[in-house]
Amino acid sequence: MKSWIMNVRQAARVDRLLAGLILGLSLARFATSAPAADVDADLLLCGGTIHDGSGAEPRVGDVAVRDGRIVAIGKVTPGKIGRTIDCRGLVVAPGLIDLHTHSDGTLAQPGVRPALNYLLQGCTTMCTGNCGGGKDVAKFLQDVDANGAGTNIIHLVGHGSVRQAVLGSERRAPTAEELQRMQASVAQAMRHGAWGMSTGLIYAPGSYAQSEELVALAQVVAAHGGMYASHIRDEGDHLLAAVEEAIRIGRQSGAPIHISHFKSMQIPNWGRIREAAAMIEKARAEGLAITADQYPYTANSFSLADATLPDSQVRWSRADLAKRMADEPEFAAQVRRTIADQLARTEKIEIAASKKFPDYVGKSLKQIAAEERIDTVDLVLKILAQEAPQIVSHSMSEADVRWAMTLPWVTTASDGSARTQNPNEHHHPRNFGTFARKIGHYAIREKVLSLPQAIRSATGLPADAFGIPERGYLRLGYHADIVVFDPASYRDQATFDRPQEYATGVRYVFLAGQAAVDGGKPSDKLFGRVLRHRPAGKTADAADAADAAGAAAPFDVRVEVDEVVCELPAYEVTNNGSGMFWSSGSTQMVRLGDRLFVSAFEAVPGAAPLNNARWALYERGPEGWKLCQRDQHDRTREPSSLATSHAGRLLMSVNPTLAHLVPAPAKPAGGPARPEFLEFDAAHPEREPRHLVPGWSEEPKFTEHSYRAFSADGKNGEFILFNKVGTSQTAWAFFDRNGHWKTGLLTWPRGEDPKYSVWHDEYTPVNYANAILSDRQVHYLGQSPINIWNRIDPSETETWGRDKWGWRMRKLHYTWAPEITSKPFTEWIVLDDAMDDGGTVGLGDSWLAPDGRLHVVWQKEPIHPKLRDTHFPDIKRDWRMCYAVLKDGTMLDKRVLLAGGETAGALRPTGYIGHPRFHITPDHTIYVLCNLVGTTPQTTAQTGSYALRIESDGSVSAPVRIPLARTIPGTFFTATPRAGNRLTEAADLLIADTVEGKPVARYARLGFLVSLGDFE
Repeated sequence: MKSWIMNVRQAARVDRLLAGLILGLSLARFATSAPAADVDADLLLCGGTIHDGSGAEPRVGDVAVRDGRIVAIGKVTPGKIGRTIDCRGLVVAPGLIDLHTHSDGTLAQPGVRPALNYLLQGCTTMCTGNCGGGKDVAKFLQDVDANGAGTNIIHLVGHGSVRQAVLGSERRAPTAEELQRMQASVAQAMRHGAWGMSTGLIYAPGSYAQSEELVALAQVVAAHGGMYASHIRDEGDHLLAAVEEAIRIGRQSGAPIHISHFKSMQIPNWGRIREAAAMIEKARAEGLAITADQYPYTANSFSLADATLPDSQVRWSRADLAKRMADEPEFAAQVRRTIADQLARTEKIEIAASKKFPDYVGKSLKQIAAEERIDTVDLVLKILAQEAPQIVSHSMSEADVRWAMTLPWVTTASDGSARTQNPNEHHHPRNFGTFARKIGHYAIREKVLSLPQAIRSATGLPADAFGIPERGYLRLGYHADIVVFDPASYRDQATFDRPQEYATGVRYVFLAGQAAVDGGKPSDKLFGRVLRHRPAGKTADAADAADAAGAAAPFDVRVEVDEVVCELPAYEVTNNGSGMFWSSGSTQMVRLGDRLFVSAFEAVPGAAPLNNARWALYERGPEGWKLCQRDQHDRTREPSSLATSHAGRLLMSVNPTLAHLVPAPAKPAGGPARPEFLEFDAAHPEREPRHLVPGWSEEPKFTEHSYRAFSADGKNGEFILFNKVGTSQTAWAFFDRNGHWKTGLLTWPRGEDPKYSVWHDEYTPVNYANAILSDRQVHYLGQSPINIWNRIDPSETETWGRDKWGWRMRKLHYTWAPEITSKPFTEWIVLDDAMDDGGTVGLGDSWLAPDGRLHVVWQKEPIHPKLRDTHFPDIKRDWRMCYAVLKDGTMLDKRVLLAGGETAGALRPTGYIGHPRFHITPDHTIYVLCNLVGTTPQTTAQTGSYALRIESDGSVSAPVRIPLARTIPGTFFTATPRAGNRLTEAADLLIADTVEGKPVARYARLGFLVSLGDFE
């Protein structure tokens, strides 16, 4: 995963760009008054006729490109030039932009990614996701990121796809809750980089939507600075009403409007496009941002079903069409009448592609009917009974097409798809010829409009309409997306009879200065990239973080409280392996309404380790922090976790030693122990707690070394404890709502050869665990110490062992029990490991969502530097923060959220055990709290504490800094739902810190402020 901070190379590129901009501005300023400075460039296009995309008259001159950007235009005095191309007699123009394609449906097909049918017309950017049926924004853009494309890609979220996901095929208005889900889906797509929302209002299920639904969703789009691009509800008899609806949606939502494939189709409606255009121009004059696009052909293409039996006139389905026609004479008559009427409104309908009837491809319905000696209506019914093939319908007026292309707000767009030459298809020629036909045929040959205007309709105008920055024009500092073509030979060759002929006349196509077409020949490389939408003012370079992480909702973190809980003058280093708080699995803080309780840890004066500490209970109320009480009776080795219930119970897990006190400074000594629960009176926490002691029939031998995990089901008021026994098991005790115990033993997973294992046993402990209890479902996960990893020779003892290289937690183990009182734990599985690179795995946090999905986050640290440098110099040291989702014991998703180090970026996640932590809000939004460390002079200032946000679809935001007075130094805790805490908007943090060398417990409360447009 790429780093989310601008790296050194990017910074250098920006520096070079600024230098180029300054130089370019200087050239522009002094071109006619002083000798121009020499220009260094990677590419120099010399002597071409430059059309800059504005519609202005062209001029002869040069275009210089460096680092993918235009650095000079006009008369250029060359300095150091990488390549010079003689463009005399050729047109040099911005790369063409197609705002309406369906290439997201074809790009993954064999041989299609280069998009040569577009590239060889000079197209450098395609918009996908049109007509309401676009592919999932995040997944599609990630696919293009990973596998490439011949052109740049911008994408729209499809209204029909959003509606289908929430309502299925139901023909009704959404409920308020369903509309909110649709809004949330659109908002999510916009955050993923969609440029707006498209509709296909003649297609189901988009046709089922009323204007109010569309306005509500378009408002979300507008809040994110996006477009509303609409295949309007009718392009024939009801064209004017459909245009009026689009205008109304724009006015009520605030979103700019773009009408797709603007036309008036079917013979009775020829000429009506002029009335529709007058409506649009009136709205534009009144301040509405509205544009349209058009393809320069008199035929359109869609399905035979939509062309002959539109849903707006007859409600039918293939499954029951024949039966209903047989059983219902009136329905049969209506169907036949509708088909006949639709056929009469067109000059010709041809089959473009068909799986069921391949012999029909390329033939008209009339021709097929004549060959088969059947009525054309019967032929349509025969075909529709098996499929709804793609067709080409000749239903528009040449005069209308010519008139509309001259409108200054109408862009050129194909309504086609990236395709290869396929003998089994006979699609519309617009796939291969749209731009060459508009510019070459209609502008250059027929003079219907000027060449500058035709070029603008495919460059600057679409860039302006969609707000595509730094493309669409030949301007200083813009991306060098450029086409060079011969005006004498730039023509479309695709016809309705031969629709798969490539256009001619394009000599060169550059994407960010890279030659995608060179001397008329396409490159084998794919130079296209995803262009994700950003709100105004947010540049692509500044948005690298969101690109890398999935671009979830922008938010800010506010520190509402940052204070000291307690200073512990009596605290001394216990020298027993424990600090002020325990580690990863602990639940040290609970919230009861506006009161917080914290379990701290103190040294017992005069006692020798190991059992030389005691718990201390603190409370934060309206008056601030106070000590409730400390243990006056027992000693222990490890901190004591807290848990609660929604009913207000307050329990602590303790493990008091049964050994006699050993006075300091004697040698450390352990001894037997007795795990139990202490129940405090939350109303009077200073009072003596009640002792709740479980019993095991196995009579396990507990010691002071417990590796305890304590958890509560807050809703049901039930609790569970896991307490290590020996080297092969952990004992568990479940305390139900009625005060009854259920106990048992959980055997550790099998580990490595006992000769090399940590405890010289065939089992490996699962330490620093998280336990989760919900409706008696129990999940248990933690990390296991493994000495021998994949590249270790066990005989070379100098390469393994804790004494030399620190912790060796190399596997993250997981198991679960579907019902703790009646069903056993499942077999252990490994969620992650560091067995290949000698690193370590440290569990951070976990949360069981109401839908049964278990969310887990953990940290992977690299191999010890001295071990790497001495024995394994080829291993790279990278840090990774990882995330997974499981359900019913099965891994659904696993990935890296953040990474840094020698190969993954100069800002790395850090923290190991106990980092990062989750905070879950009442609407089940997940925030990840973590630390990041900058490792270079450029990123040192980025070191600090951060939050990330995980959306419901799994996308993740870029990190947002938490503005704490002091970065979290090490161990910290939240009021986790694992402890039975209710979900809260604000996050409670308990932080183990030091001030002037003295141990201090800090408390912070964080608020999360979501930016405008987040409808979740």
